[in-house]
Amino acid sequence: MPKAIISIFLLLTLSLVSFSQDFDSDSYRLNDTHNKWSFRFGPYFWLLGIEGSIIKPPQPSNLPEYSDRRIDIDWDFYEVLNSLKFACMFLSEYRSENWVAKLNFSSLILESNVLTDHEILIKNGNIRYTYIGTDLSFGYRIIKNPAHEFNTSFGAKLAFFKVDLNTKIFLVDGIHFVRDHLLLEPALAMRYIYRPHTRVELSAYVDVGSRLLDDAFSYQLQLGGKYVFSKHFSSGITFRRLYYNADLDNGVFDGAIHGPTINVLAQF
Repeated sequence: MPKAIISIFLLLTLSLVSFSQDFDSDSYRLNDTHNKWSFRFGPYFWLLGIEGSIIKPPQPSNLPEYSDRRIDIDWDFYEVLNSLKFACMFLSEYRSENWVAKLNFSSLILESNVLTDHEILIKNGNIRYTYIGTDLSFGYRIIKNPAHEFNTSFGAKLAFFKVDLNTKIFLVDGIHFVRDHLLLEPALAMRYIYRPHTRVELSAYVDVGSRLLDDAFSYQLQLGGKYVFSKHFSSGITFRRLYYNADLDNGVFDGAIHGPTINVLAQF
């Protein structure tokens, strides 16, 4: 898998470099005054859906353990919104003449009632799902003419999953069970940006996380567009899909978080 990924990255890099050599920056239709920024920062809202499984959700120790026990989740945005208790999301990006750095942070807490295989014993079950994710990468701008930009990056992906089960067993209240998992893995990323107009920015981003530090695999895909209102303000919509394939013994979540994001960014 790593060799195949590296080969694809190299092939796409060479293809885009060859394509950009035919671009004449002097003939660019408008003066590129809106994209001379070095730093971008701002919040975003993720209209996300969740599709996957909570692996081995916590349960009382006196109940039988099943190796394939899981709670399947298939929530659209409205179901997530109805369960949402907290959310905080922002992104930032630094760009110099040759280098780029990017930080993407997202977190949310959801609460939902749950039915278990042992609902005769477990009453009034309530599960709280906590997710915190951060992507941090540093890269080099291989192509950087006014209309086309391409960079490759190397960084780290951190994800924290926690499942809290509050329930009642027979007549005993306040029973609490917890299961969590911290995922940290190196990631290889690339990003292509096309500007058909100085106020319009279309982009494609992909990263892949390896199993070097944890027995898990992840990838992320982002496709979006941005409108630059002025040299200090831009806003955009991006479709984001974040997939985790976790180890069945230690992992907590196995599946995808996906949906459009809406961002508002200050740039200077």
